Amino acid sequence: MNALTGAGHDPYDCTSQDCAVDFTEHLNDSVEGKRVGIIPAFMEAEGLTPEVKAAVQRAAQELQNQGAELVEVDLPHLDAAIAAYYVIGPAEAFSNLARFDGIRYGYQEEGCANLSDQSSLSRAHGFGAEAKRRQMLGAYLLSSGVYDKYYYAAQKARTLITQDYDAAYAKVDTILMPASPRTAFKFGEISDPTQMYLSDLYTISLNICGNGGISVPLGLGEDTKLPVSAQLVGPAFKDRQLLTFARALERVFADAATGLSVALPGACLSRPILPGREASCNEGAFRGPAGLGGRDRPGDPYRAHRTRYQDVLQLQAQPR
Repeated sequence: MNALTGAGHDPYDCTSQDCAVDFTEHLNDSVEGKRVGIIPAFMEAEGLTPEVKAAVQRAAQELQNQGAELVEVDLPHLDAAIAAYYVIGPAEAFSNLARFDGIRYGYQEEGCANLSDQSSLSRAHGFGAEAKRRQMLGAYLLSSGVYDKYYYAAQKARTLITQDYDAAYAKVDTILMPASPRTAFKFGEISDPTQMYLSDLYTISLNICGNGGISVPLGLGEDTKLPVSAQLVGPAFKDRQLLTFARALERVFADAATGLSVALPGACLSRPILPGREASCNEGAFRGPAGLGGRDRPGDPYRAHRTRYQDVLQLQAQPR
């Protein structure tokens, strides 16, 4: 994150902001005296499994043990978040992905006799099923006679949800909630797109409101023995504060989540000592997940994020 923002504002990127800060500066600050919001309706939501609920409750208790105050907050319009997102999201996908025409961007079909075939076949073979599904839905939602009924209503719901979050942040510093209603599912276990969309219950409101969020592993579920995570949410540009709360949880749950201890400043990571060698704090001790002060490692979420866009579009590298 320091590398992404260190250069400051990018004049060639209209979404760039001038917020060059050191995200590690307050990483190990105490959370004592801070206020953590809990949404009771989220903890009783339909579909939330008992093992995820129990894990998030443990996370809340650990933050309270470190001096944070738990405060109940209400987001009355949050039940409309999924519906609003799956109107706004496909509409934006339809608009943004129109550039992938097989000529300027994206996969390029070979052996086409004309530009029409070049564009249509490149898009047909270059996009995956989900990308096609969202673009087709977006085209319908932005069509004449449908725009006012769905898209305009979704934008109004977006405004109400944003106002709910703003009111909550006036009372608390961050909000703690599940990252997903269930533990990680096995590959191929869920094939119904609608069921997959419901897994976004706790995350999509951040996308439509512009809030920041970070997921923190809490170990394995008591029943499924599969990974479970909590999510910390905060206002835009309050990322350093979110990282402070995430670090506070990581110090407690690191052993359960990764099997490794998180070394505190000035402390060595406990590990076996090879015969004839002494333990050293300078031998590349692992100090937590990449992005929270540690080194990159296989499977880190930032590497996955860098490849996800190509996976969705199923793009193939083109020879230069």
